[in-house]
Amino acid sequence: MLFCRRRRLHPDPDFQLNGSPIPIVQETKFLGIVFDTKLTFRSHIKNLKTKCIRTLNIMKVLSSTSWGADKVSLIKIYRSLVRSKLVYGVSEYGSAAKSTLKMLDSVHHKGLRIATGAFRTTPIPSLHVISVRLSFTPTFGFRIGEILRYFEIEDFPVVSIVEDPPPWKETQLDFIDDFLHFFKPSTSDIVFQQHFYDHRQHYSDYVPKYTDGSKSDNHVGSAAVFPDFTIAETLHPFCSVYTSELDAIYLGLLKISTLNFKRAIIYTDSRSGINALRSAKHNKHPLLMQCLNLHHTLKKTKIKYCWIPGHVGIPGNERADKAAKSTNASREAFVPLIDALQAVKLSQHRVWQRIWDGQSNNKLYKIQP
Repeated sequence: MLFCRRRRLHPDPDFQLNGSPIPIVQETKFLGIVFDTKLTFRSHIKNLKTKCIRTLNIMKVLSSTSWGADKVSLIKIYRSLVRSKLVYGVSEYGSAAKSTLKMLDSVHHKGLRIATGAFRTTPIPSLHVISVRLSFTPTFGFRIGEILRYFEIEDFPVVSIVEDPPPWKETQLDFIDDFLHFFKPSTSDIVFQQHFYDHRQHYSDYVPKYTDGSKSDNHVGSAAVFPDFTIAETLHPFCSVYTSELDAIYLGLLKISTLNFKRAIIYTDSRSGINALRSAKHNKHPLLMQCLNLHHTLKKTKIKYCWIPGHVGIPGNERADKAAKSTNASREAFVPLIDALQAVKLSQHRVWQRIWDGQSNNKLYKIQP
């Protein structure tokens, strides 16, 4: 298919596949949308109107005044069977001329008349009014607002899910699994320390960077420890320990991007963080996506990731643990969406627990879960 809006005559291109000519067509269907050579979408809208009218005939049968469905049921049927077809692909065929798109108005208005039982002479604005839901459910923000005010929780920026990187930015990460075969409960700290020293001799040309995250009742922090300096920051109390571990890895990568390291190893005692990096395609945490994007830019530095056991006397890991628990670090206010939702659920549970125990004021009884 040749897409062109030239009005003067011009020959179609000649394409061949293994000596056989490929025919030129005037329109074709792709993913349910009919494309024509001039992108007028007139054929698609005609076909769409025909299919919707057939579905409206089913609604006519169901709208019998003696035994038919009620208004609410008919509106649901219209949304499911007719409006869903009209909405599909509107981002493509919505660029058609207004006169062409107007062909679908009659379908929409006819469906509303059948569902509401309105007369043919009913004005369109009135038809829209009687089709709107009579009941209104407040949004999540309004419903949870009173709970947040009750606990005096200030506003904070929520980090939403980040889109996957494009295929040309996909990077294969290198992992070192020297410690995964040890069973920590039955392995002494001395064995871990000795094995780590042997490991460091083998990778002596790699700069070590230790990361750790910490979460307590009133503090969430992350830290990255280099041979000569330490970076730490305090996160919002809503952040989970998993978020703090990923943030520590991101801190290390961010600092590496400003230094001239040729080789570096990022050590973390978080198995969940390592597993997230291994299966990044199935994990949508925003900090993980930022780590992958930043790793892709560090093409001049060879970076490996290694899990090490925590609290076994490895000096770098102990320093990172202490720095993550420090309350003197700089403050970051961001909160991933999944952590914010979990914190709100916990706050809501506490409110209902206080209501159940009779410790709350009367107005909180009006809060709906």
